This record gives sequence, structure tokens and C-alpha cells, in this order.
Amino acid sequence: PFWPAQDSSYCEKRNYCSIAILPETVGAMAYLQVFVATLFTAAGLIAAQVDEMELRSSLDEEACAADGDCDGLELRQLRGERLTATMLNEGGAGTCAAWFKSPGAGCDYEGEVEVKNPESVECGDDCSRDTCCEDKASCDFFTVVGGCSQLSAPANVTDMVWAPKEAELGDDLFCAAAEQDAASCGESCCELKPCTKCTGSTYRTGCEAGDVGKCTECPEESFCAVGEHQSCGDGHLSECTPCTNAPSNAHYKSSSLTSTCPWECDEGYENIDGKCVSIACEKWAGTCDANTTEPREPSTPCNGHCSETVCCAPRCVLHVCSKGLASIAKYASKVAATDQACCQSIGCEELTTKSAVVWPAGCDSATDEEACKSTYQISGNVHRTGAGSTVYTSCAWSAAEASCGWAQSKYQDCVL
Repeated sequence: PFWPAQDSSYCEKRNYCSIAILPETVGAMAYLQVFVATLFTAAGLIAAQVDEMELRSSLDEEACAADGDCDGLELRQLRGERLTATMLNEGGAGTCAAWFKSPGAGCDYEGEVEVKNPESVECGDDCSRDTCCEDKASCDFFTVVGGCSQLSAPANVTDMVWAPKEAELGDDLFCAAAEQDAASCGESCCELKPCTKCTGSTYRTGCEAGDVGKCTECPEESFCAVGEHQSCGDGHLSECTPCTNAPSNAHYKSSSLTSTCPWECDEGYENIDGKCVSIACEKWAGTCDANTTEPREPSTPCNGHCSETVCCAPRCVLHVCSKGLASIAKYASKVAATDQACCQSIGCEELTTKSAVVWPAGCDSATDEEACKSTYQISGNVHRTGAGSTVYTSCAWSAAEASCGWAQSKYQDCVL
């Protein structure tokens, strides 16, 4: 059972095999029956006569060498018998470790792996591939569940990721062992592959452990939130970043695939030359000078040209009176910008130290020169201004007549 028989006489002479080379005309079934019977016979001999076989092969080898009647092949066969017996004795018959040491024993290493700790696996006379070998795990299951994603590329490797190996047509890929884990299947089922290269109006997705990525057409609209933008192309879709192109008093209408994001002016403002300016004083950002002006009504229109001049009402202190008129000191803070509101006749100041008599009383109410010079008369249109305004007339003393009458100086719109 350990070495091929040469002829029937050889087998009979050695007395350790019950089979001779069958003629080629023997059918396959007959051969199989004899072969199976031989295996059972051999198993019994191995268990019971290992020591005897080793001794016999040693004696036969000596006899063969002494007689000189055996060729080199017979001598090698005899030595093989003795080696096999020795291996079985040393390995401990009845375990997978011993079975692996026997000639012809072993697993189908393409798809199988030896059991762990074969010396502890006892199988008696039933040692075989079924008991001493186990199937390697399939790469198909490991890669389908994303096993390659458990692997990390070396730190010095860029643009390459672990991805499933591709088997040749009709072939299967197996893990190194029976376990479905990265240690068993990782490098057996996966390999480092370059990430997919994308050009033009595409960007790459994926390219991480377990997936080399794929190219996707750039979107027609940005994925970003309103007021953010991103770029796309040549394999890259950028992160979203805030837009910065809108002016003050404006807001963004959408996101963008360029750095120029659509915007419009806030309510109450209008776009003039790319700037959002207020259309009424309500949105004017300036302030009025409280000493010289006062804010106008918020609804005061300014048509995009709001300013202090438009949105602030000037006080009389800023008004320049027309010729022949003078400003009224007590009206300096009055909100107005007209002669009628802010001005009086030049000379009204001289009346501020005199006493007034109101029509129908007249200057003649003063009976002496001193009283006359300190008196002026107010006409009947008392305190009127503008058309039909009040006339203020100084009083003058006539020494010749020893009486008080109107002087030549007459003023209008005096504020006293």
C-alpha cells in the first residue's frame, strides 16, 4: 500500500501486499473493488505490524544488498517501507499528525487547510482528508460583506485602497484558513488598487477601504444650503463654504456651483450700481445732528440717496436769512428753513430793551422824553408774520412839540 508494486512476483516475495498490477483489460469497477479491499488490509497491517514491517524491510534491504539481486528501485522501495514505519511509530498512530506523515497523505491545499493542532486530533483507523482537513473560507462571502474595508493601507501609500481581488474566469478565491476574518481572508481576498480617476465634469465618490470609487456627473445645482457654494469637476466635489459676494443690506436667494451666489436687496432697499441703498429715511443708517437738525418722518422718501440733508430737518440756526433780514436768536433751535420762520427785520434788536404799547394805544402815551425813547408801538396785526405781518414802530420825542410820536424806523416780523 505504500509503494507501487512492480509485478506479482515482487508482491508475493515481499508478502506485504495482496495485489499485483492488474492487466489493462480489467474493468474500472473490478480495479476499484480490489483497491478498496487493499486499503482495509493495509490499515489492519499498519495498526498491528508496524514494528514487524520496519524490521522486515531492514532485513530485506540487507539481503538484497548482500545478494546483489535487486536493482536501485527495489532498494529505494525497501528503504521507503522502513522510513514509513519509523514515522508512524514516532508520530503516534491514530492522529492526524501521524496521518500527514504517511506517503500520499495531505489536504487539497488549494481549497483546504490542515486542522489546527493535528497531533491532538485522534481519528484511529479513520484518518483521512475528511477528518484531518477543513475547507478554506470562501473569499466571496468575505468581500460581499465588506471585509476589505477592515484593512488599512500603509501610511506611505496614497490614492490606493484595499479592494476585492478579481479571480480568473472559472476559478475561486479562498481565504488562508477556515475563519471568515481579516486575519484569514484579508490579503488572500483583497489587494491594493488605485482609486478611480475622474476627469471633466465629474467627481469621484467612494475611494475608501473596500471600494476604489466611481465617477459621477457633476450636479446641475449645488447641494449646499442657501448662501453657500461649492465647485465640481476633474474628480472633485468641494465642501460647502459661505458666499461672500452680496453687498450690505442684501440676502442670498440660493446656493451656487460658483463663488458668485444669487442675491437680492432686503425689504426697504433697492439695488443701485450693485449696492443696496434705502428707498426711505426709515432704512437710512445715518444720524441727525441733534444741535442743528431733527429727524424727519421715517417714511420720507429718498430714492436711494438718503442722507442728512434729506432725512434730517434743519433748525433755524442753519438757515441763512435773505437780504434785509436777520436771524432770530431765540429761534435758533426751531426746526424750520424759511425766512418767515427763522428771520426778522434788521433792527428788531433795538426794540428788545424797550416797552411796547399795543394799538390803539400809541407812542403819545409817553409823556416825557425818557419814556418816549423807551417805548415802541405794535400795529394792530399783532404777532403776525409774512403777508399782513405786524409792524413794530419805534417812538421818537419831539422837543419842539414836547410830545412823543412815531419814529421813521419801522420793522416787520420782530420776535421780542
